[in-house]
Amino acid sequence: MKHSSAILPVLLILLTVGSRMHAQSAAPHSASNSSPFADVDRIMNAAVARANIPGGVVLVGHDGKVVYRKAFGMRSLEPSHEAMTVDTIFDIGVAGIHRLMNNRERLMSARVVVVCAGMEGALPSVVAGMVGVPVIAVPSSVGYGASFRGLAALLGMLNSCSPNVCVVNIDNGFGAGYLASVMNRL
Repeated sequence: MKHSSAILPVLLILLTVGSRMHAQSAAPHSASNSSPFADVDRIMNAAVARANIPGGVVLVGHDGKVVYRKAFGMRSLEPSHEAMTVDTIFDIGVAGIHRLMNNRERLMSARVVVVCAGMEGALPSVVAGMVGVPVIAVPSSVGYGASFRGLAALLGMLNSCSPNVCVVNIDNGFGAGYLASVMNRL
């Protein structure tokens, strides 16, 4: 898989840089000054330039504080002008429900929410129970365990008891985004 090849080096660099943080202050760093994150900037920018990844957000915490937060590249490899932003919500799955609760106000202020999920596909139902707007569920083919390339998530989402959930096909992020755009204009 082309896109996953760049993920491991980025994670290794983050672990290396993270271990150096014990000797640094907890003041936020940016790419503009000399910081232990120069390697992260270089690797992320190179991965985006080679189209190994469309983009990403790197967030490093130390002693309960954010010490580095930066967005790189675009949200998609497809021709797009939508840059990655640091406020994009990632990885708030059901297994870490506290991360979902930390973003509750942002989710509740949306007019429509797109939720991508793998495994059993429970996240859209949980989000739908929190918000009073349409939730577009996108089952992901990427996962582990008995995900059956997204079929388990698709079936779980189709069986949602939340009336404000609609489901698109496996990995159909484009369809979900288009539908969200239409709903947002109503």
